[in-house]
Amino acid sequence: VIINDKEFTLPGALLTFETKVEKTTVNAFTPGVIEPSFGIDRIFSCVLEHVYYARPKDEESTDTQTRGVLGFTGISAPYKCTILPLDQRIARHTKYTEMLGAFRAEASSIGLSFTLDESGATIGRRYARNDELGIPYAITFDFETLEDETVTMRERDTMKQIRLPMAEVVVLIRDLCTGENSWEVVAKAKASQKKEAAPDKKAAPKKEAAAKKEAAPKKEGKDKKDKSKPAQADAAPVEEDPEKARKDK
Repeated sequence: VIINDKEFTLPGALLTFETKVEKTTVNAFTPGVIEPSFGIDRIFSCVLEHVYYARPKDEESTDTQTRGVLGFTGISAPYKCTILPLDQRIARHTKYTEMLGAFRAEASSIGLSFTLDESGATIGRRYARNDELGIPYAITFDFETLEDETVTMRERDTMKQIRLPMAEVVVLIRDLCTGENSWEVVAKAKASQKKEAAPDKKAAPKKEAAAKKEAAPKKEGKDKKDKSKPAQADAAPVEEDPEKARKDK
């Protein structure tokens, strides 16, 4: 027998040889590959874990509550937007009901899913509530909406807002969710439009004031007369000397 390159001699008395017949019913072996199991529940749990994050708190804030956010992308979010009336007075207004019906019809025609939150909570709490649900965009109806049919659109991750006509909302959300447009481009375009419109509003009152000055009639003669009258009125009355009056008599 050779063990570790060394040869050993075993005497025959130490060896025993015999023949046996065994019946094998189970052939067990250890696999060389581990086959993991991936179900939809595990995949979904993994997605939720990766998209969840908590907003950083302000140093001056006294709020102890953690504001969680599900950062679903627009195309993977179950709901693309939420409708938020500013308060109950707007929710009860007939024009709000009409605009909401038109929005619902247009959104359904292109397969855009949305939710409606008409609760009595503050607008900030409703924003946070829908951020936790992973809804990327929020559309707010306020009192200005009832006048000019424009709404405020808020983006979940940046929390920035833009003002736009209600008629543009559905198509814009669809383009943002499909990747045909981006929030940064839209926000810059709306900001530039706002800057361009701002000087016109300031210049309008100046033009109106200048036009009024030109149209006003000139009253130079009357002004001179009016100026002379107060001067005479303001002069102190001269007192008569009684001795001089006696001598004159």
